[in-house]
Amino acid sequence: MSKKARKRGSRRAVGGGTPSQAAAPVGTLSGKAGDNGQPPRTPAKPQRSPAQPTWLEKGYRRVSHWLGSLPLAVILLTVFVVVLAIGTLIESWHSALIAQELVYRSWWFTLLLALLWVNIFFAAVKKWPWKKYQTGFLV
Repeated sequence: MSKKARKRGSRRAVGGGTPSQAAAPVGTLSGKAGDNGQPPRTPAKPQRSPAQPTWLEKGYRRVSHWLGSLPLAVILLTVFVVVLAIGTLIESWHSALIAQELVYRSWWFTLLLALLWVNIFFAAVKKWPWKKYQTGFLV
């Protein structure tokens, strides 16, 4: 092979031949057993895609997204405002002790607070991994 042919990167067979008979570089997939004196290589195995999520994982993802959703937060905050308004009215009409007994220390008010906490928790988890500028939301 001439120096010019090497500089141009010609891939013709060493034994001469025509340009249409150019051999594939050594180590490539040519499909023919005798092209470069070596048996053809088998192609690499394709990467396996990650396993499909199970029904439990899909259900968990849906529930966690719903628990951290903005529409749920709006509903919970609206109920919270109405309950606080009722508690304030009871407190002004009667006494603080009756308002605490009927509203603020009841099981359903505690449940409402717990649901608000769960909503904020899942809203924060949806943003994982947190970035530095999201610190205000987390605090």
